[in-house]
Formats: sequence, structure tokens, C-alpha cells
Amino acid sequence: MAFLIGGANSAAADAGYDVDNSLRFNDDDGAYLQRTAGANTGEDNATLSFWFKLGNIKSDNNGGHIMTEGGTTGYTIMQIYAQKIYIGSSTFGIMFPNLIRDPSAWYHLFVAFDSSQATDTNRVKAYLNGVLLTDAVTFTDYPDQNENLALCEDGDTTRVGSRGNSGAEAFDGYLAEFHFLDGTTKAYTDFGEFDEDSGIWKPKEYTGGSYGTNGFFLEFKQSGTGTNSSGMGADTSGNDNHLAVTNLAATDQCTDT
Repeated sequence: MAFLIGGANSAAADAGYDVDNSLRFNDDDGAYLQRTAGANTGEDNATLSFWFKLGNIKSDNNGGHIMTEGGTTGYTIMQIYAQKIYIGSSTFGIMFPNLIRDPSAWYHLFVAFDSSQATDTNRVKAYLNGVLLTDAVTFTDYPDQNENLALCEDGDTTRVGSRGNSGAEAFDGYLAEFHFLDGTTKAYTDFGEFDEDSGIWKPKEYTGGSYGTNGFFLEFKQSGTGTNSSGMGADTSGNDNHLAVTNLAATDQCTDT
């Protein structure tokens, strides 16, 4: 599976679309971004797409929370669980066997949620660096057809970077080009493409339209700590769903992409 390597070697693929910034999360700092959700655009559809790079390799089953619903005691949406990809909520839970343990690599994860699909495995479809993940293990509980996915509940906290405040539950690494679309299911090719010469999966500018009521796009171009367009959690989707900053400093805004 081809992937982009951080630093100068990223020139191995002609990016075409440049990603300029990432945000570094140190699990010991208890760093995260969060916002309180409003009413859902749709309860059975959503799209998640982002790039990530590991700061350290965790073996903890409770480690590496990248996105959660409900804050400190909430439910995991995306987690690196014992070096594997776990996707879930209060209503379902799926884990794929692919091991995530290269701290030098940038990975892209895309997840399409659509509980209206007749086939259970089509209700949550995940792609790692443009390749469909299959053969779920340990956690294989797909959503029921037309089930409320409970990804972004009205009045609950959506958190990026941690479930708890620090330590094992927190993500340690870098995030970049973070999209969450509420009530809309998109294709993985809306966010990335294979380089014609190298075969490496590379980022692509998303131009597919609305993010829904609770959706947001985090480019991490700002270094401020306010919950506004100058903050590290600035939403550039057009929704102005800016995320509040906790335990992140200007030095955590990076150009490693």
C-alpha cells in the first residue's frame, strides 16, 4: 500500500493540490478541539476524511482517539485501537485488521456512512490511502438498516484529538485536511487520487458542496487559541463551526504535511 512520507520525500508524488499545515497533538498535554453540535442535517448519512501521522505507536486498547461524540465519557467515532482502525458510535462498532505502526508515514482515512444501504458492510465503508478496508475483526457490529448513526447528536460535544483529557485515551501525532460532512455521503475519490506516475495516493481538493449543519473543514492554517476564524480549530467549510482549543499552543501548528 503506497503512502506519502513526511518531509522532503513527499516530493515523490506531484501533489497537485497542496496541504500546507497540520496540527500536532501531544497525548501528555491533554490537547483537543471541540464544539457542541446542533440538530443533525441527517441521522443516517455522514462523511469523514482526514490525513494523520503517528507521534508514537500505542498498544493500548483505549488509546489514540481521533474523533469522539459526547466528550470525555462519550463514544468513539474514530480511534487507533491497539494499532488498528476502529470506527463506531453508541450504536455500532467496527475494527479492521490493518496495522497502523509507521511513525514516518502520512495516512489518509476516508469513511462513508450510509445506514440506508441494504448490505450491512456498505453502511460503513472505510478506505485507507485509497484502498477499501475489508474483513472486520473483533468488532464487527455494523449499523442496522436506516439506523440513526449517532455520530453528531444535538447538544453533545464533538471532540477531535482525544476522548479523555490526556494519556492513553488521547491521540498522539499530527492531523491534516480534516473534513466532517453531516448528513451527506461522498466518495473517497472526492478527497484523494492516485498519482499517475508513482501510484501514490495523494490529497485532492474537495469541491463537492455542503457540509451540513454540524459539518466542518479544519485546515489548521491559524495559530490562535480562540474559538473563531483565527484559531487552530477554525472551520473553513463556510459553516463557521469553529472548534474550541484546549491545551494547544501556537507551536503545535505545523508545516509537516
